[in-house]
Amino acid sequence: MKELSYNMVSKVPQRLWFLVLALLAILFVVLRLNRSHEIEVGLDEAFTWYFASQPLNLLANYVSEYDVHPPLFYLYTKLFLYFEGDIGLRLGAIIAEVLTLPLIFYSAYRLADEHEKRAAGLFALILVGLSFNMVDMAMYARPYSCLYFAFTLCFSALCWIVTDTKKASESILKKSGRSAVLPYVALGSGLAMLPWLHNLGLLYAASLGIVCVLIWCKTLKFSRGAFVNFLVVAIVATLLYIPHVDDLMRQLGFATDYWIESPSIKGLVRITLQVFGQGWNISELNPVTTTFAALLCLSGVIATFFLLRTKSSGPFLVTSALITITLFSFILTTYLVKPVILNRTLIPMLGPWFVLLALFFTGNPASLVRKILGLAMIIYFGAAHFQSSPSMPWKQILTEITKDSDTPPTIVTVPNTAAVLIDYHAKKLELPVDLVPLPREFPATDRSYRYPDGTRGVPALNKEAMTILEQKLTGSSRDTWVYLRAYWAFDPDALLKPFLDKHFCYHPIDGLPGRLHIILRLKNGDGLQSNECTAMGGADKYFPYVRPDYGHLNLLGSAL
Repeated sequence: MKELSYNMVSKVPQRLWFLVLALLAILFVVLRLNRSHEIEVGLDEAFTWYFASQPLNLLANYVSEYDVHPPLFYLYTKLFLYFEGDIGLRLGAIIAEVLTLPLIFYSAYRLADEHEKRAAGLFALILVGLSFNMVDMAMYARPYSCLYFAFTLCFSALCWIVTDTKKASESILKKSGRSAVLPYVALGSGLAMLPWLHNLGLLYAASLGIVCVLIWCKTLKFSRGAFVNFLVVAIVATLLYIPHVDDLMRQLGFATDYWIESPSIKGLVRITLQVFGQGWNISELNPVTTTFAALLCLSGVIATFFLLRTKSSGPFLVTSALITITLFSFILTTYLVKPVILNRTLIPMLGPWFVLLALFFTGNPASLVRKILGLAMIIYFGAAHFQSSPSMPWKQILTEITKDSDTPPTIVTVPNTAAVLIDYHAKKLELPVDLVPLPREFPATDRSYRYPDGTRGVPALNKEAMTILEQKLTGSSRDTWVYLRAYWAFDPDALLKPFLDKHFCYHPIDGLPGRLHIILRLKNGDGLQSNECTAMGGADKYFPYVRPDYGHLNLLGSAL
């Protein structure tokens, strides 16, 4: 079956080869930029805008005081905020993700057999370029794309080290070790960036450290020069991180309102399929998507056994072992300390994962079944871009709210963090709104605020909030709206039942994806029960006059 052999790639003329790579790179960049225009900025991204907009001389201290993440990503994002629209907020994340494309190609190229280098590099590049996970993450203005870049930078450096052991064993402190300086600098740079981008970067750095020890023992045969190199890298990365240790200690007990439940076995399987199987939108186990996702995960497992059968330990250590050790560290932390497993937190592992798949699908001897399966996976990756992802139509909502108002409408936000999101879109659209974050303006983090379950967190619903709301709204004739972001830590009806039923008729806007966001328009209805609002009549498009049933959100009871 020579006509299906990936070896044909190695025979492509060099000019045509570079042209193909250039066209693919352009295609992948366009995919990411286009995706950025399709999805509107959400709450977490609005936080990035809020922190990155702080004065440069105050930003680092401000972030350490009010956020759970280190300041590096916000400082980096600030460089691009002068661009207009949402692209300015997301451009930093997009650039970081795009920079991983050549690193993935290079890593697969280094690890593959001599006659399969081009095919492996091309296959890995196509997978990561078309990956819906990566395209989706690239336009997400949070630290994860940069975390992915830093981890991939370390991974690519290790790929060089395990494939050029002679040079890697030369001490970089000596003249003879100059050729090894760049890979070790890349390794040290990535290690230093990881914990400065996200506190979970510490888990990634620790996993890389374990793999470095294994490489030194198994692949580099306890080389004295390599030991010096790894030691220098570790010392420099540690020294660069030390200034953040105090902030880390303080942040470990911060933002306890954001609580992630440890996944069940079924939940763990779902997350695995979402990340490594590229089933990003798997909420229920759809048979078609799940089958492809499971096949992809199975291919990685089989690829691991193929690597174990080879005499070289390097490719196995920097792909399968690195993924396994990192994933195990997240699972261990989740079940013994605090839940940290989310699909987005596992994204950085996809660098070595795509290279592992490329080695499997292009390795020699590559059976016809493996080749056909590899081509099917590429088609599957491409087809994923035809799916639509739910996105809150914030621009449309705010435009309609302000269009129907003679004066700037009042928008009450619960909790106060939600005001950041409304403020972002209102300013981008240059629409006048009167924001009332309850009970105080973000970033109020008074530790006296407690949720019904006793945990501390961002201010939400309490007596102070209700008093402020009543003072603001009672007797008001202007348009008034409420944006409730449903947290598991409080019940939206704790606001609706005690106050709004007594003073206003209300109903959510139809068509919002899910029940995480609840937007209500209020009309003065003193003396009426919500089910009596139909007496007010009229053809107002916001008022079907049917009280929604949110009883199932009553997880922890009233905050009053």
